[in-house]
Amino acid sequence: MGAFYDRGIVCYQTKQYKTAEKEFRQELSQLPDSAAAHAMLGMTLVALRKGEQGHKEALEAVRLFPDYAYGHYTLSYTFAATNKPKEAEKAIIEAIRIHPDEAYLFARASQIYLHQKKYQKGLEMADLGLQCEPEHDECLINRGAALLELNRLPEAEEATRAALRVDPESHTAHLNYGTIQLRLFNHAEAFKHYREALRLNPSSEPARLGVIESLKAKNPLYHGLLRFSVFCRSLPPAMVVCSLLLLIIPATRIIIVAIFGAYAVANYMFELALHLDPVGRDFVGDKKSEFIKGLKEVRVPILMVGLGLTVAIGAALAPTKDPNFRSRHKHDKIEKIIDEPVSKLKFKDYKSYMSYVEMRIKRHWEPPHISKTTNTAIQFTVDQDGIVSNGRITESSGNAEMDKAALDALKAASPFPKLPPTGEKAVEVQFHFAYNYKTEGDPGVMAHDDDLDKSVKTDKDPAPSKSTESAKQAAAAQSAKQAAPNKSTGPASKSTKETTKTAASTN
Repeated sequence: MGAFYDRGIVCYQTKQYKTAEKEFRQELSQLPDSAAAHAMLGMTLVALRKGEQGHKEALEAVRLFPDYAYGHYTLSYTFAATNKPKEAEKAIIEAIRIHPDEAYLFARASQIYLHQKKYQKGLEMADLGLQCEPEHDECLINRGAALLELNRLPEAEEATRAALRVDPESHTAHLNYGTIQLRLFNHAEAFKHYREALRLNPSSEPARLGVIESLKAKNPLYHGLLRFSVFCRSLPPAMVVCSLLLLIIPATRIIIVAIFGAYAVANYMFELALHLDPVGRDFVGDKKSEFIKGLKEVRVPILMVGLGLTVAIGAALAPTKDPNFRSRHKHDKIEKIIDEPVSKLKFKDYKSYMSYVEMRIKRHWEPPHISKTTNTAIQFTVDQDGIVSNGRITESSGNAEMDKAALDALKAASPFPKLPPTGEKAVEVQFHFAYNYKTEGDPGVMAHDDDLDKSVKTDKDPAPSKSTESAKQAAAAQSAKQAAPNKSTGPASKSTKETTKTAASTN
């Protein structure tokens, strides 16, 4: 290897990645077939978060020297950087096959399995690496991390302590040791190692959160919450799933929500209390200032969204002077679909279905012009497919033409859409027509009611001459409104127990 390669290695080890990249490229300009230079350039590009470029360099190193273990090692890093964990696992296994006595390869394999949450396999790989080199720092750290995730705290403590003896400046070892001590409820020791991890890596968010947790643990009242948190972490996945299934049961759901709600509130209160601690104030204050800064950056969009929601909710809830607004709005929806083919219409409930039936019959009702008030009621059967049968007069108006107009309206309006999917084979429907002849000073102005009562009764096996008990009941009639002369309609359904008559009128 040349001088550029040696300088690149030094720069890489001291984390001067941009300089290292330049040195390795200089090396490749002189020795383009150097597999080692391609591999190290790939590792450097991954450190610079240029995963795709690093992956190309690793592939080139493997192409130039297929039995180069470090080339496959680099390839595993680039696969992981491009979010391909399965390929990363295969690459490191190939590297181990080529050199089964290199501890750093087993350390990398252990790390891959830990990222995949395969903690037992990660532990096995770390142990194999320690057989090759008993004091390999990365294998010791990974072994402690695997044991920590497996909740084998005494063994994890021993392995991580050994890693700290080998490398006292390891940020990861201090971080893991602090977590172990916190779970063992040694908050003073946990605080010491979390703070050391934060010194070694000031941007480490897990270390900062660990410092906060260890400071809160100084309060004896917080010990219960800490033990509850540790207990939840130690639960096996199967028990966690069973606990989530308990949310289905209303009684246990209330208990679980109450427990975790109390835990969240208490945890927040303890964190607020850290502002009174001279040390804790520093660690909490940084995060608080970042939160406030971020809030200021998004305050304008938040205010705009809030204003928009306020206007929308206010418009929806605003009172209207029109007493028939809601009922008319409901009829407007029905009128939009009244001309559509019945085969395309589907209704989920009887309330909307009967509104449609009412509107359809009402549209075809052409009562004769007579000079008296009359009432007519018809009854008919509607099967599952909306086919009408057995239409008959159940209350005559005393006028043959008026009775015929009611039956003609039913005949012209049928068939109807299919019944709502509630299980009934057929329904028995009774409609009431009220023709109100009423002059109000001017004989051409008549009173008219446009909102009518509806009810429907069902029969699993309907008979032509037999009525069954009422199964569905819709809303009552609304207030009357004025209609145009020469035509007004008002079909309405009525229950078998009571008939509510609504007014309609024509010239």
